[in-house]
Amino acid sequence: MESSNVPVALQERLGAEATAGLLRLFEVERTEWTQDVISRSVERFEQRLVGELAGVRTEMARGEARLREEIASVRVEMARGEARLHGEIGHTGAMLREEMALMRQEMATSRFELLKWSFLFCVGQVIAVVGLVGVMLRAIGPGR
Repeated sequence: MESSNVPVALQERLGAEATAGLLRLFEVERTEWTQDVISRSVERFEQRLVGELAGVRTEMARGEARLREEIASVRVEMARGEARLHGEIGHTGAMLREEMALMRQEMATSRFELLKWSFLFCVGQVIAVVGLVGVMLRAIGPGR
């Protein structure tokens, strides 16, 4: 602070040396007051920061706990799904074995039918050939 800021009447009444001393006193007090205000502001800020960080940590812990619960429920659901899938696979395997057994039975039956008709066709062919040979032999005659 400069002495020009001090009113003239006060400067005349105090004198130059007292005015300068008063100005130094004000400057020292202002510096101390400023440091005190800054110190208190920093302390309040740090206290509030600590409180907010504690809140954030608490919220993170809650979120982590919820996440762990959800992961556990997903694991349980996956285990149920896996058991259900194994059951379905076993059931499908049993059905497939049954279907394959039926197909084998049908193939055996079809094979038998095919052999039966092939045999009948061959017998029919033999009879037809014997009949043709017989007709040809009659047509040629015994003495000719």
